[in-house]
Amino acid sequence: MSNSPELLSSLEAAAARTHAAISALVPELEWGACHGDLHEGNVHIDESATLWLFDFDCGGPGYRAYDLAVYWWSQASNKGKTPEQEVAAWTAFLNGYTAIRPLSEADERATRHFVAARAIWFMGLYVQLAEVFGTTTVSERFFQRGLDFITGWEARQEIPALLS
Repeated sequence: MSNSPELLSSLEAAAARTHAAISALVPELEWGACHGDLHEGNVHIDESATLWLFDFDCGGPGYRAYDLAVYWWSQASNKGKTPEQEVAAWTAFLNGYTAIRPLSEADERATRHFVAARAIWFMGLYVQLAEVFGTTTVSERFFQRGLDFITGWEARQEIPALLS
């Protein structure tokens, strides 16, 4: 990032905005056991329609809204999905979730901000694993794509309503 001070500055500003938005909601957020990496790649559905979660290396205490946001982030950042497919998948996931466990208004609001937080976390993960994935993975292009995702996410006007 030393060759891209503007990009670094923009990423730091996005992180600060995300931190401020989440921090304002923290007193109202539900805290408890979280999977930490709850997306379709870490779930198996068997022939009886039972869901089996696996890959708990990110699990521990955390904000429930973050757990939900990870799934939303995985849908929104999946380049193979159209915006309509993303919204349909997120809505189906959320409807299934809230049919069992209601979501507070604060958790609902925080989920949107935690999507950006997940994007920031993801970039940090790749930096941490550069020895495994190679340093070319964490190029200026990689960080620019991350920033573009975050700023595009922040600019989205049509975010599906979580609570009806």
